[in-house]
Amino acid sequence: MLKGLHIFILGTIIRLVLLLYGEWQDHNLEVKYTDIDYYVYSDASSYILQGKSPFLRHTYRYTPLLAYLLLPNSWLFCFGKIIFILADLWTGLIILKILKHHNYSESYTAIWLLNPLVFNISTRGSSDSISSLLILSTVWLLENHKLTSAGICYGLAVHFRIYPIIYALALYLYIDHDKKSFFTYKRLKFTIISAGVFLILGTVFYWVYGFEFLYETYLYHFVRKDNRHNFSVYFYPLYLTYTTYAKWVGLMAFIPQWGLIIYMSFSRLPLYITMLSSTFVFVIFNKVCTAQYFIWYITLLPITLPGLKISLKSGLGLIIPWVLTEVHWLYWGYRLEFLGENVFWELWAASLCFFVANARVLVKLMQGVVGEKQKNA
Repeated sequence: MLKGLHIFILGTIIRLVLLLYGEWQDHNLEVKYTDIDYYVYSDASSYILQGKSPFLRHTYRYTPLLAYLLLPNSWLFCFGKIIFILADLWTGLIILKILKHHNYSESYTAIWLLNPLVFNISTRGSSDSISSLLILSTVWLLENHKLTSAGICYGLAVHFRIYPIIYALALYLYIDHDKKSFFTYKRLKFTIISAGVFLILGTVFYWVYGFEFLYETYLYHFVRKDNRHNFSVYFYPLYLTYTTYAKWVGLMAFIPQWGLIIYMSFSRLPLYITMLSSTFVFVIFNKVCTAQYFIWYITLLPITLPGLKISLKSGLGLIIPWVLTEVHWLYWGYRLEFLGENVFWELWAASLCFFVANARVLVKLMQGVVGEKQKNA
């Protein structure tokens, strides 16, 4: 069985090879290895160097902090990828620390470090590894009772990508979870620090870039109308109502999503399973769902799975339907995107099948942890 150090070294080598290969492919083949979002980040950074707003770059809907972080891209185009890979590997180290802290097998680190989806995303230039790093840093620091540092990390995480806000209630309740009072000093301290970091950064960028910053970075995601095909069960209703009621369809999607997230947060289950369950709900109930979103719950799998009593047979019974329904969706997606066939209804049916497979994973995870908790009671 591979040790954590061996897994980390192998994961590092894979990422370095892919970084170099990506540079070669971008310069020699028509199909680029680098993700389109990376070009968006780089263009936004170039606008900042010109003394302009990063939001002049169409589709740049991220914090200006990301564009500032990638300023060296103008001189070394792969600089941002190196940052994302380092964040990716740092995340792996935190996972290893958490596993050791709980006396879990170090081999679970492979779920992150040797996962093709994970190292493909970071080496192609996606910034999601930074969000993963900030989220797991928050968890690790809270477990070690470092509230100030944890609050700073969480405030940065929500500023960087708004989706980690789904963990706010779960993290709040985890602190002083043995206390009966809802309001405690430690809980309020964490809340004030994390909210303070978020508000200070938001105020600074609002002062520099105005309402455009608020809209593009945060508000856009609430009013977004996306009629392009994706894994979400809402894509077809949004496509059919794009010029009429799509806005209301999108807003209605928040009701089951946030209702379940709040329910999960109050479930009194262990923090890891609460966060993983909330992420599953957020992704599969979201009005837009792409393969890149899967990284959000993969982040939490290595630290959650060791505490669950799931047999190999049961695990395969969850993974195989998940993979088959995803491949089924990709088949119809290919026929729509590349062959230009009118298969919207079939693709939506595939989205429903994939939703059921994801929901089944969520239910089984919840049943497993609840059953184990009752057994130990």
